[in-house]
This record gives sequence, C-alpha cells and structure tokens, in this order.
Amino acid sequence: MTSGTTRLSAKRCSAVMRRMLRAAFAIALSVTPAKANLIVNGFHVTDSTTGLEFISPYVTRGYSYNIIAADYAGFLTAGYSIASHLQVLDMINNNFGNPPPSSAPTQAAFPGAAAFFTDFGINQVAGCLAYGNIPNNCPRTQGWTIDGNVLSGIGMIEILVDASSAIPLSPGSYGGLIDFSTTIASQGNIYDTQRGTWLVRRAATQPLDVPEPSAAIMFGIALIGFALISGRTRERRVAKCKSCSGGGGYLSQTA
Repeated sequence: MTSGTTRLSAKRCSAVMRRMLRAAFAIALSVTPAKANLIVNGFHVTDSTTGLEFISPYVTRGYSYNIIAADYAGFLTAGYSIASHLQVLDMINNNFGNPPPSSAPTQAAFPGAAAFFTDFGINQVAGCLAYGNIPNNCPRTQGWTIDGNVLSGIGMIEILVDASSAIPLSPGSYGGLIDFSTTIASQGNIYDTQRGTWLVRRAATQPLDVPEPSAAIMFGIALIGFALISGRTRERRVAKCKSCSGGGGYLSQTA
C-alpha cells in the first residue's frame, strides 16, 4: 500500500507539471514580438519590421530622378525599384519618432534626426541664415520617391538655432521631416547634392521577430522547477519513512 501511495504522488506531480507546461506554452504564444530596429550594412538599410531593404539616397545624391529611373549603375536590374512615398514615410515615422514637418521643427525631434543621419548619412551640410549665424547649421538628407507622375522629396533635417535667429525659436538643436511634392515634368531632370533617390527592394532574407522572454514565462519555468524539486523531496521522504518504520509508519497507517 505504501508503494501505491508513492505512485499516486508521482502521478499527481506529473499531472501538475503537465498543466504548468501547457500554461507556460500558452503564455509563450501570446508574447508580443520585440520591436526590431533598422539593420544597417553600409548604405543598405533593412527595416526588419517590413522586410524592405532601402539604399540610402546618399548613394545617388547629385543625380537626377530621370537618370536613376533609366537604371543608372544597374540598381533596377539588381531588383531595386524607386520607393513610394508611403514606404519611406512609414519607415521614418516608425523608426525615427514620427518627426514634425521641417516648417515646424522641434527640439524633441532632434535625436531622431541625428539617428537618421547615423543610419543614412548626410547628403549636404548647408547653412540656414534665417536660423542664425552658426555655420552649416542645416544638414539634411532627402530623396525622391515616386507615385504615378508625382515626385516627393522626403528625408530629414537638423536645424541649429542661435540667438540671432530671425525665426522665433529658442536657441538649441531641432529636427524635422522634409516632405514636399512636385512632378516628373517639373523636377525630374534636376541635379541636387542634397537630394538623391530612394531605392527599395524586398530583403533577400527577412529577419524574424524574436520574442522577448517575459516575466510570466520565467515564473512558469520556476513553478515547473519547484514542482520537480517537490516531487523528488516527497519521494525521498516516502523512502525514509519505509526504512525507519518497518512498514508501520504514517503511510501504512493511512493506506
């Protein structure tokens, strides 16, 4: 009868562990994937959320949209296309803090602009006299996108403001989104060192979202470990009771 009690305890322990494993597995399935960052490889930048690989407009700065659209340097042959406005705008908003328009820059947007330049480079270091006398106080990077016949120049700008600014902004560092639209007929042949063309393709291997371990999962694992330890401790106590009571101990009395 004692051995029957021991087997029952082991069965109960096993059932508890199975329930805990099922609960931990259910929790794992409900974990939200970690937000992925941009993956930068030179001037190739992959958005692991969308699986889109961008070529920075820094690479094509100084070349007109029409030159790039005619497959300059073989980008289109290599599988790239000229990005749409929405593809670039979503990438910037999702990874660089949803910046305000450059006509209304904010200091809160400056870190996003600085991070954008770290990833995509600076096409042109230029001055904006309206914001003060700081030399080269308006670095910017932008590129053309295409939607039908509509060209959009989109990118980011940093603005360093001093006390002599003609625009009513407090001295400091600001950031903003450059975003304007025109047509191929109007500016398709314009060469500009501050502006290239956004090129994009589906990344060859889209990175997988990796779930972050949550406190709930770790707690579930701890419970499973506790159950295992408790089961082994119970079995040792049963064995000890059998050896010291000669079959007349608590287990035999309650069997």
